[in-house]
Amino acid sequence: MKTVRPILLAIAIAIVAFAIYRRVNPEKKPVTPASGNDLVLQVRPIPVIHNLALGEFEIPGRATHDVRIAFDENGRNVRLSGEFATAGGPGIQVMLLDENQYQRFQNHQAPSEFLYMSKVATKGTIEAEIPRAATYYLVFDNSSSDSIAKVHADVALRYEMIHVDSGTSEKK
Repeated sequence: MKTVRPILLAIAIAIVAFAIYRRVNPEKKPVTPASGNDLVLQVRPIPVIHNLALGEFEIPGRATHDVRIAFDENGRNVRLSGEFATAGGPGIQVMLLDENQYQRFQNHQAPSEFLYMSKVATKGTIEAEIPRAATYYLVFDNSSSDSIAKVHADVALRYEMIHVDSGTSEKK
């Protein structure tokens, strides 16, 4: 009698654990096509890169160089990435702002948030997530200096588009 109780308790715990496991991880049934229809969809991401071709430009002292970026694609994992460097001049600050943040910046009000903001530097890396399709501004800011900043920037917009292939093309 003393050994029967622990065995029954262990069996009861095993049954409860199995029932919980099946509820949390239901059995996946294979999807079978309807009779006569062997359509199979393949979904895959396609990487897309848009180079902004900023190249070299000058920013006067106490001024900015603003680049408007209109992103209206249905992409996912959207990122702005690249590098900037100044040659023989002052360091600059680089910011990525959305439309509202940019309007505040233009009105000489400090934006409450930034999508990206570098330190004042002579070179740096830009890495920022683009949260949704909208208009953004990449601002190269030389307002902390009286001298001209000669800038070289290599920046790209990177994202993934989803491609759905029905697999209906004939393979011969």
